[in-house]
Amino acid sequence: GKVILGVYSFSMRVLQVPMNFIGGALSQVFYQQASDTYNVGGDLPLLIRSTIKKSVVIAIPILLILLFLGPQIFAFVFGENFYEAGVYAQILAPWILLDFVRAPISQIPIIIGHQNKLLFISMLNNLIIICTMLYAGIFIKDIKTGLFILSVFQSTYILLIIAWFYRISKLKPIKSY
Repeated sequence: GKVILGVYSFSMRVLQVPMNFIGGALSQVFYQQASDTYNVGGDLPLLIRSTIKKSVVIAIPILLILLFLGPQIFAFVFGENFYEAGVYAQILAPWILLDFVRAPISQIPIIIGHQNKLLFISMLNNLIIICTMLYAGIFIKDIKTGLFILSVFQSTYILLIIAWFYRISKLKPIKSY
């Protein structure tokens, strides 16, 4: 219903706004460094590993806090009526924080010229989200279980996409004369 949708939307917004702000800055720096590294035939996989490590160092404390204290923090900061939004945030935290780790390196397909493959993979992911939500809504009829399933699927997708980014980063640039 509308209440559940509102709570879900609020949870996502609270989680994504700070992540997008920090992630945007990391993405801009990474894009410049990755473009330069790729164009001179440098060690792009090394830059990706370094960027992932930096992102994980930022994300892990936030993830742990949300996993252990998400509902209490939401209730304290936004009021007791938002305790449930904190529960949703707790469930969605692994997905959101893995997405934070993925965000800076998401420029790799553009740098390497694999945008068409990324478009197809992204469309497939959107279909997975829709199917997961439909399955949860029609068969499970429990929002928390549905969000948990969605978080697991999205977390798995992000890990696979990071692995793909890393694999294609090993491709050498084509020299043009």
